[in-house]
Amino acid sequence: MALKSLLMGAAAVAAISTVSCSDPVPPPSQGGAYVEINAAPAGVTPAGRKCSIQGHSAQIGNPPPSGSSPGKRVVDGEGGASVSCRVAKSGSGYKFNGTAQHNKVTFYVNGEVTSGAGTAKVTTYDPTSLATLGNPSDTPCEVTVTEPLQVASGRIWAAFKCPAFVDISQPDGPLFCEAEAGWFVFENCDE
Repeated sequence: MALKSLLMGAAAVAAISTVSCSDPVPPPSQGGAYVEINAAPAGVTPAGRKCSIQGHSAQIGNPPPSGSSPGKRVVDGEGGASVSCRVAKSGSGYKFNGTAQHNKVTFYVNGEVTSGAGTAKVTTYDPTSLATLGNPSDTPCEVTVTEPLQVASGRIWAAFKCPAFVDISQPDGPLFCEAEAGWFVFENCDE
């Protein structure tokens, strides 16, 4: 009787072990980004500053995300890409942050959206501009999530615009641009 109980207990442990070993591995994070940099309107640009890199764009993903397509995302750990992100419910909105790196281009975003609109901190680096550009702390970027764009726990596809985009190592330096148009997408994120 004791042997029968011992064997049944061992079988139960083996069955539980098998179930826990076969749990699916969560898919890796994916992301993409596009930012178009141009001169800010004359009335916004401070005296003595200008956008010496106007008409420049940086992208992650080929094609990158746009307002009509999330594009082809890069996958964390594949082809030299690195992606990490978190999109979590927060009250009636979502808080999000994400970093994507691929082909020497880096994109970072951290913000919050409620009812389809919000603000964020955005930075980007690419080897063409040779600078890490971002919005000054007193001028957040505007984020929108309206159809077909979307946000839910673990994923976001959003548009953004930054009225001021500067070299973050010299925020009061001569470079003053705007991120006239931009989109980012992150999927399979932590919640």
